[in-house]
Amino acid sequence: MVCRVVGIGLLALLSLPLFGQVRLDKLSLKRGERYEVRVSDMLVIDTLVMADSSRIVFRNDKDQNFIHCKIAIIGKGAVIQAEGKAGARGENGRNGQNGNGPCSNGTNATSGKAGQPGSHGSSISLYWDYVTITGRLWVLLTGGDAGDGGNGGWGGSGGSGTRVCAGGNGGNGGDGAAGGNGGNGGNFQLQYKQLTGDSRQIIVRNNGGSAGRGGDAGEAGDAGLGPKVDGKRGQRGKEGQDGNVGLPGIVSFVQK
Repeated sequence: MVCRVVGIGLLALLSLPLFGQVRLDKLSLKRGERYEVRVSDMLVIDTLVMADSSRIVFRNDKDQNFIHCKIAIIGKGAVIQAEGKAGARGENGRNGQNGNGPCSNGTNATSGKAGQPGSHGSSISLYWDYVTITGRLWVLLTGGDAGDGGNGGWGGSGGSGTRVCAGGNGGNGGDGAAGGNGGNGGNFQLQYKQLTGDSRQIIVRNNGGSAGRGGDAGEAGDAGLGPKVDGKRGQRGKEGQDGNVGLPGIVSFVQK
């Protein structure tokens, strides 16, 4: 179940980007219910109740998000989520054309396109006065995985030679493109006055996204063979470089 609107006032807040906050007297999520935040970067709630397996998901593409509440009661397997998005894979290069007729050269291939970086996970700060934890609370702030680089195209083959002309040369293979960089994990901070339960039940996943793999080099086009003189084989492309793994975020717990 997805909960996107709680009352007319919340609808207005979520639909207008001029409002930076969503203010609620109480947000009570049922078992397995999902609450999405698409515009605001701050929830200000008097009482937050997250039943077992309920979920708050930030989909606002903000770098930093906040939840302020006086009382928070968290059930087993509840989730707060603001993960980065995966980057797209780069396009492969186009293959070269084979020689068009006897003694003609193959054309060069094109290089692949770079993989896109993963986006960063958002940082979340929880300012909760009185917290009761009855089971594991999962906080998911991982960076998005990067896309792989596209492969280089293969060079076209040279045309066959004849008695009066040499075989055509093969085209060069395209270069593999670089893989993208993984997104950084978001930072997590919980500030509280009193916590009932075990703080070790709060499991934060904020590792960086995986690096994109560099694209494969395109193979060289074959030389055209002739009865007298063969053509030359093209050059193989270069391998694409791998991207970098995203950096992990920081986790901190502070008692007021």
